[in-house]
Amino acid sequence: MSAPRRPLAAAATLGAFALALASCDLRERPAARNESEAEAEAPLERLELVTGGARAGDALPLVVAIHGLGDTPRGLAPLYEGFPLPARVVLPQAPTPHGGGGSWFPLPFDPGGEAAFERGVAVAAARVAALLEALPRERPTQGRPVVTGFSQGGILAFAVATSRPDLVSAALPIAGVLPRGLWPRALPRGAAGVPLRALHGGADELLPPGPTRELVAHLRGLGFDAELRVYPGVPHAVSREMLRDYHALLADAVRRAAAAPP
Repeated sequence: MSAPRRPLAAAATLGAFALALASCDLRERPAARNESEAEAEAPLERLELVTGGARAGDALPLVVAIHGLGDTPRGLAPLYEGFPLPARVVLPQAPTPHGGGGSWFPLPFDPGGEAAFERGVAVAAARVAALLEALPRERPTQGRPVVTGFSQGGILAFAVATSRPDLVSAALPIAGVLPRGLWPRALPRGAAGVPLRALHGGADELLPPGPTRELVAHLRGLGFDAELRVYPGVPHAVSREMLRDYHALLADAVRRAAAAPP
């Protein structure tokens, strides 16, 4: 669940992106409180990018992009280099240090096992949901946000899109899945109009695509607008083809957000 290894641009620079580090007070919903109160309410640092030649003060579609295990917002930011449409991309920093970056939740093989993994995903998803609620009040925003991410970030994109679809206009998980205990049992209100487009490497040994196929099939059975693209031979990484398709899907989502009524 580490940073995406990109055969095309692993060391890409941020180019002419407009960058801004910021923090906000993210308070999770009371039902999700499974961390200590101090940890759960600690501000999350974030990196903000403005793409497509836009200015930071413009009203823009909002993309919340979540990094993977051991990564940082700056490590994920090159995925948005060259994205041609005006958008505001906000990349939050995971609160728990891990290696040279951060972690959003315990892993299934950590102490506590699957139960701690499931609780951790639920808590982290609640914090991301709080960010999705707060950002449109802080920044001039068109439409509802798009949520996306790689690995742990892909897990959280699935978690938010299936638990709080009212907060997002689209979800684009990359190399993600969802703990079975968090699979929805019914179609949440507002979910039918939220496209969920997942991408996954077919040779991913860290998070194999099989469970993600099962998850997407389950979501489709409930009525979610969910699709999965699997890329043969691609490991836990973002290939050129994946990046091309991801930018096309993101562009569709950004256009939908820009066209939404105020």
